[in-house]
Amino acid sequence: MKYRLPHQIDSAVQAALKGTGSHVFHHANGRVAVDMHVESMMRQRRKIWREDGSIAEEVEIRASTVGNHTFMSGRHWDEKGAPLEELFSCLAGKAGREETKITIQRIYVSGELSKETYIDGSRLLSRKSYEKLRASYADMPAATMAIADVGGGMLAAVRKARNQELKEAKALAATTDGDRSDAGDDGFCLARMQEGRAVDGDFLVAGKALLVGERNRTQSLRVLKRLVELQATDLTAVKCDEDEGFVSASYLVVALPTAPDLRTKLFATIHRMMSGTGYAGPVDTAQKYAFITCD
Repeated sequence: MKYRLPHQIDSAVQAALKGTGSHVFHHANGRVAVDMHVESMMRQRRKIWREDGSIAEEVEIRASTVGNHTFMSGRHWDEKGAPLEELFSCLAGKAGREETKITIQRIYVSGELSKETYIDGSRLLSRKSYEKLRASYADMPAATMAIADVGGGMLAAVRKARNQELKEAKALAATTDGDRSDAGDDGFCLARMQEGRAVDGDFLVAGKALLVGERNRTQSLRVLKRLVELQATDLTAVKCDEDEGFVSASYLVVALPTAPDLRTKLFATIHRMMSGTGYAGPVDTAQKYAFITCD
């Protein structure tokens, strides 16, 4: 929640941020609106007050005392002076291309700390991971142990769901781990193809863009085009989740080429595709089809 300054004051503040020095801006009633000191865009302090004289926001950006990091902090208050939010981050990188390395956000309800969120770049962290990463950033505040680790709980739930999906994927693909006879493998794949949805030449399913597992469209196209380059045909998407404009497939079934060199390259590609799934790719036993676990 950010306090919105009157337009004319905000415009003056934005102009001042492009220079250096100390600046004080006032509301129409004469009360101080902004008190700021700017050394550079990445070294500044400012406080913002409401027209009634209550403090609304405080921001500090400064170079870290350790290493080449830039430390940023921000605080917001409600009309009664009770805290609403605190944000602390460390950035690193070349000027103008800084990347956020670590962040802690604190949310307050009725003046009491209610929730903390820990972030590594754009990735949610548990409290334990945050504390471990924080050791590299001396200015970052310690996590608050007295409140629930919401992020850690969310990550644990995601891991549990992921493990369950992996368990189901392995069960669904179990046939390819068992009887390796041509009839067994091909029979399994043909049955899955009957359940699945055909992929057209533009890598669309019923007019919607196909996503391969958790890959984005660009990554999916790269994988799909590689399969076609190696003469995989009859691409079929299996166990699909559908969203607006997209179809995401958990599995693919493809018809295999007969040329030995192409089969060798294609099986190697499939193994790379499945390297992060916890399941080893299929073995070439002269079968006609291959079942590919995508996520």
